[in-house]
Amino acid sequence: MKVVANATTAQLRSKPLVQTELLGGVFLAPQDALTASDDFRGTTGELLITESPYALRVRSRAYSTKSSSILATMGVAPYRISHFIEHLSHIQDSTGFSSKTGAWHSRVARLLYKHFSDRKYWSTEYLAFKALRIILLEGGSWVSGDWCQVINVFLHQNHRMSLPSGLDVCFVQSCVAGDRYRNKLYRLSGVKPSDATEICRMIVRSHATARTWRPKDIIAHAVYLFHARYWRQFGYPLSICLVDSKLTIRYQEKGQLPFGTEGRAVRRLFSDDFSDVLWLHTDYEDAIAGHESQDWCRFLSSLEGVVVLPPLLSNGRLSNAMRHILAKNGSTWNSSGL
Repeated sequence: MKVVANATTAQLRSKPLVQTELLGGVFLAPQDALTASDDFRGTTGELLITESPYALRVRSRAYSTKSSSILATMGVAPYRISHFIEHLSHIQDSTGFSSKTGAWHSRVARLLYKHFSDRKYWSTEYLAFKALRIILLEGGSWVSGDWCQVINVFLHQNHRMSLPSGLDVCFVQSCVAGDRYRNKLYRLSGVKPSDATEICRMIVRSHATARTWRPKDIIAHAVYLFHARYWRQFGYPLSICLVDSKLTIRYQEKGQLPFGTEGRAVRRLFSDDFSDVLWLHTDYEDAIAGHESQDWCRFLSSLEGVVVLPPLLSNGRLSNAMRHILAKNGSTWNSSGL
């Protein structure tokens, strides 16, 4: 009986039995047909993507449950997300992909987001999805989620942020801002929301790399972190690059903070005695002025590796080292103690 059944199945497979959904007059052998799941259909059951060669092979939904079961036994295969990703990978280099309407790209985004929103990390499908160049940047270029792991890409919002210099940042095209599913898919792919907190995180992460920075960029980054109040969100010192008075870039290394009228004056007066001290660059002193200068000094002193001594203690009194230098130069002080 099994031999007879196999022979019957083989005979049926050689006949055009399956009616496709998009071209009703075209029949395909069962092994060439596909079954589209609900992932590929809209709320009324229509196919979301209709121009794919795979879509032309999708069988009609007019078959009964029993007939569908028989067709599956004969070789009608599911229309999987891997088929669709393969199709996108073939057309993304053509002008046909970039010339598609925004509505088409939105449908594609909806389909992909619906499938990958549960974060199927490291699956073959997910890795293929991350390699698709489906993210539209300002300027018209298309990039992949993998590319976003190397270059910082941010969603375009109604207003452009004022960013510090020296950062490698790209923005997605503004026309995508109001597209719900494309925004969701882009964020799933690695695009970041363009808010101050995310910019601060990018600065802190980038400073931990071996990249070479210009001193003015490093100071600008510190100013940005200060204005964003990012340092107040944590109970531990921030680790960012700093510039010393010799224009040497330092990271997590000891540096002295000579700020305040007294500190600046003493540093200049006794600069020879402190020749071995790694002062922060003087441009830090003038980066923030006015009523915020005290908070700015407090922020800098909270950075990892920054210390206030010498010449002054945190309470404004002279350090032991400074007392020794003053005594060596003939100074005296009263019992109230400076």
